[in-house]
Amino acid sequence: MKLLIQSFILLVGTGFLLSPAHAEDKESLKQKCIVQLDIADKELEAAKADTLSDAGSFTRITVILTDGALAKQFGSYTKCIRKATRARELLKPYKKQTKAN
Repeated sequence: MKLLIQSFILLVGTGFLLSPAHAEDKESLKQKCIVQLDIADKELEAAKADTLSDAGSFTRITVILTDGALAKQFGSYTKCIRKATRARELLKPYKKQTKAN
């Protein structure tokens, strides 16, 4: 317990927990998370509109995006960005089909 308190004091003393740069970085991650989720959601909707098959893949992508949105709600912006990026990667083949049509 004593080590935990000393570690906390050390973090506060160095300004890590209260650092404006840290808060700025967190805000930057939050904004990137929001943008990536929004783009992935729009790409998913476009793919659904243009492709009537492969409902299983769309369900999987929707679950990944939902997980990303939950991560955002709990402040886990890195996980949110990772999930949105993964969803967009899974949507790439459908974007190519849309451009070909």
